[in-house]
This record gives sequence, structure tokens and C-alpha cells, in this order.
Amino acid sequence: MCKSLVVLLFLSSPALAQQMCAADARGAVPSCMVGTWTGENDMEERMNQMFAQLPENVWASGRPGSGQNLFIRIGADGHFITSPMAAAADAAILSDSGFIAEFTANLQASGGTGYFSTSGTEDLAFCSLSGGWGVMSIEGEGGGAAAPVVAGGSGFTPAMRYACSGDSLQMFVDLPPPMGTVTYDLRRIPVADIPPEFEAIFAD
Repeated sequence: MCKSLVVLLFLSSPALAQQMCAADARGAVPSCMVGTWTGENDMEERMNQMFAQLPENVWASGRPGSGQNLFIRIGADGHFITSPMAAAADAAILSDSGFIAEFTANLQASGGTGYFSTSGTEDLAFCSLSGGWGVMSIEGEGGGAAAPVVAGGSGFTPAMRYACSGDSLQMFVDLPPPMGTVTYDLRRIPVADIPPEFEAIFAD
């Protein structure tokens, strides 16, 4: 069960599944993608969809707030900078008499930089220049454990698509079933309205 949660939270974060960029990597994106964006994704809903298929003696639920409060800046050349992201799930193994074990799985992912590129279609390619690391931890009454995860380490690069219009941007990350597609809903932040703490993220 712990392994299943680790895999789930690992794949839910595109930043952790990115391939490293080549030394001469550059991208190109349509003008509607350029800007600073904030929003959220439906990771919690997708997590619970997956958890619904667990055995009857196992209960798990995505913690509210997983995948929320995202920030990303995208340049005309496809260069992007993202904010850190977190996801978590509570889980328990049950018996007829009650709980056998309860624990929480947490993923803390760093922000990162890289390049997006498109080829005149809705498909979105990407690679990582820096960041993209994280820490996966399991905590319970009997103790806990933590392990680092790094960009490119999963051996899996998800297919991504995008749609943008005006001040709205959506990105769709296609993960294997039963997880399905994680959707990011983002809105452009006018330059004058970007809070200083967000600028600090992008300045790093």
C-alpha cells in the first residue's frame, strides 16, 4: 500500500517526471501562453478516483489543498519557472475490529525551470533545466520514512496538452489509468498585480 501511494503522488507531479533538457535546448510557445499564471489542478479528485479502486480493507483519501496555489511564468521562448508544489493523502489499513495502521503520505516538490515547446498542435513538450526534485515521506504511529525523488528518475514522461485563450490557460497531463488526466486551470496575473512574494519565487 505504501508503495502504491508513493507511485501515485510521484506521477501526479509533472515537475518530477520531466526529462532533463539538452545543453542547446530552446522552445517556442504561442503568445497566449506567455505570462505569469496562478491556479490549481484537480489532483485531489484524480487521487480519490484511484483510491476508490483499492481493496475493501484499505482506505485512502487525498488531503484537501493538494496541488493548489500553483504559480508559473512562461516566456515567449518557452522558458518556464514554477513554484513549489505539495500533495498529501491520508490512508489506513482496516480489519473487522477497526484500524490496523494509519499513515499519511506527503510529497513536497521543488519549483523548477525548463522549456515548453509546441509544434502548431495542442501537444505540449517539455524538459527540465533545474529543480524538479522533491521529498516523498510516509508517516504513521510506528514511525516514518522519507526518500528523495528527482527529475527524470521515474522513467516515465507523461503526454501533455494545452489550451489557451485570453487570460486563461489549461494544461492536461495524461497519467496511466486509473489516475487519468490531471487538469491545471490557470489564469494570467497582470504584472502590476503580482505580489512581491511571488516575484521572489521567480527571481531564484
